Amino acid sequence: MSITSPIDVHIWFQETEPLDGDSLAMADQVLSEQERTQRDCFRHPADQRDYTAAHSLLRRSLSKHDCSRKPSGWRFDKSVFGKPYIIKDDEKTPTIEFSLSHTRGLVACAVSLARVGIDVERSRHGFDYEDIAHSNFSHNEIEALQQLPAYARNARVLELWTLKEAFLKAIGRGLFLRLDSVWFELSPSGAIRLHAPGDVDTTSWKFALFMPHPEVWMAVAIESRDWPRVLLQGREMRETRNDGRSASAL
Repeated sequence: MSITSPIDVHIWFQETEPLDGDSLAMADQVLSEQERTQRDCFRHPADQRDYTAAHSLLRRSLSKHDCSRKPSGWRFDKSVFGKPYIIKDDEKTPTIEFSLSHTRGLVACAVSLARVGIDVERSRHGFDYEDIAHSNFSHNEIEALQQLPAYARNARVLELWTLKEAFLKAIGRGLFLRLDSVWFELSPSGAIRLHAPGDVDTTSWKFALFMPHPEVWMAVAIESRDWPRVLLQGREMRETRNDGRSASAL
């Protein structure tokens, strides 16, 4: 599919703290042996729970897009840069792109025919977010952050952090680019503008921001020249704003 074609982006998320033993057992049934091994490497039960829920959510979400394959039937591999991808049984089958993220108590995935990245972060009380910004953000972002009232800065750091992570996941170079090598402008209208190294066509990327939970920030990056149709939990987000280059849905 050309990136100029209309594109759907399906975003699904799930809170994990309410999951009981039976729910987790059902989620575990669709995981591969490799995923179970990876899950068991986590020491904390909450991390094991979130890993299980995240990978089950992804598999079930993919099967909504290709009903011919059961959730347990998806096979994955990683590129040389560490980006996961689906192993296709038939080369004629359209490539389904996906991204997966989890934070304590909430997991999320994005599925599309275009390159896509998603990130979720939970706010931590008493955490010094401005210190994170000074260590990982560009000079322009730090300068804009300092112009905000103090009470608004933590939220802005989380917005920028999730945008950066979502974009780096989408391009598959998250481990090979510094977070301050890409930076974002967020206008009062809600529009988002990407600045990136010269080999990135910034006009080919759109962005969305959500708060699926009062203390959780979610960002999605989509490769598309036109604004794609964004569906959150199956519901189209019609309140999206667009400045012609990038956009946000809040």
